[in-house]
Amino acid sequence: MGVYAIANLVTGQFYIGSSGDIGARFHAHVLELKRSCHFNRNLQAAWNQYGEDSFSLKILEEVDKEHLLIREVHHIANAGAGAYNQQLPVGNRGPLSEATKAKLRAAQLGRKATPDTVEKMRAAHLGKRGAIMSQTTKATLLAYHLGRELTPETKARIAISNRGKKRTSEHRARISAANRGRKKNVTWGAAISAALKGRSRAPFTAEHRARIAAARRGTKSSPETIEKLRLAWRRRRNNENDPIVRTTI
Repeated sequence: MGVYAIANLVTGQFYIGSSGDIGARFHAHVLELKRSCHFNRNLQAAWNQYGEDSFSLKILEEVDKEHLLIREVHHIANAGAGAYNQQLPVGNRGPLSEATKAKLRAAQLGRKATPDTVEKMRAAHLGKRGAIMSQTTKATLLAYHLGRELTPETKARIAISNRGKKRTSEHRARISAANRGRKKNVTWGAAISAALKGRSRAPFTAEHRARIAAARRGTKSSPETIEKLRLAWRRRRNNENDPIVRTTI
């Protein structure tokens, strides 16, 4: 139960909604979009243009039933022009104009939650990072994305949309902290290795080498890493000294 977003991976726009069963609601959205009968014309037009592979479900927040619609309005109001939403979620089916969004945003500013609400929110977020997802929600997301492969066209569109974008130092620090200590999936690592096998890589530029050197300055490799590097270097040197290997290359 919570607030979700159907995000366009190419343009960065999204549709925001809320439901007591996010998984079931999302599948209902997908069914309507595939049939070209979705009530939100903007989302339907984007789906028709970019295709199913360009959209992903994101959980924005899990909340109780009492605050469900309030939090949905809050997220829509703060989304600005990035949202596909054109209607209010609380009975009023009129268009959600920029002026209305501004009013909703202003209504949220300066509002203070009661001590009881603050305590509930603190307890719900304690020890958790990012969106708070139940095991059921995690299983729904995993089942939907498992085995999905982006088409080359979708990958190209995403690459073009991200080209030239630079992450801030804060963003890079958050990604680094989130990945620290995480173990790579063995299957995922093998798939990447197979995809890169036989692919030639252009030599690093002087600027690239300088950035790598600066990033590694002051870091210390573990004994296991040092041993792996030593063995890899020995294998490479043996291959260079082998006339048969040198001839076939």
